[in-house]
Amino acid sequence: MIPAVITNITQATPTIKTLRIEPRGDFAFKAGQWIDFYADIAGEHKVAGYSMTSSPLQRGYFDLAIKNVGENPVTRHIHADALEGEAVQVDGGNGEIFYEAGAAKNVVLLAGGIGVAPHMSIFRYIAEGDTAKATLVYSASSASELIFREEIEATTRSNPRMKALLTVTDDAKGWRGRVGKIDAGLIREAGVDTEALYYICGPPAMIHELVDVLRTLGIRRKQMRYELWW
Repeated sequence: MIPAVITNITQATPTIKTLRIEPRGDFAFKAGQWIDFYADIAGEHKVAGYSMTSSPLQRGYFDLAIKNVGENPVTRHIHADALEGEAVQVDGGNGEIFYEAGAAKNVVLLAGGIGVAPHMSIFRYIAEGDTAKATLVYSASSASELIFREEIEATTRSNPRMKALLTVTDDAKGWRGRVGKIDAGLIREAGVDTEALYYICGPPAMIHELVDVLRTLGIRRKQMRYELWW
């Protein structure tokens, strides 16, 4: 484990906080990986797993996006009590689902809810340090929960290799964009490429459903990248 410090906490959406973490030791990860995050809570050492959202090209810090959901004591602590300057510990990067430069000419990132976290790391990494094309297909329950929306839209305007399709599944009040879950039609709109890498992250039901959808679109299993967290 590596000692680290929380240097920034931001309420990014009604249910998601972003954290900036500065490790106090050698730390490296690949785009799309996650860490074990340790915090001392009421005298006990507790752990939770969170995906990095920042590009591994960033040095000296990394970012997390943590949704206020579930009963994990670390997540509850982050949303109720955590403070900037707090000492924590991290271990990682972990996980076999990641992207490295040159792995594909085209990447499609399918994200539901907070499943956008590891995909944002990949999206940023490709935009900054790779030559691949990348399309982020991202659904959230409401427009207010579309974390990173402004950055995503700015990136797609300034970088012709980057594309994003955003959709809202539940509360579409005031939203003028796409409505509905990620389905075959939205993936076709993103562009079906049987040689692309397709990354999927979200609730298990969504992952299973999208694996089936991709198969019907002619995408082979070896082109898919996902792991089941929940």
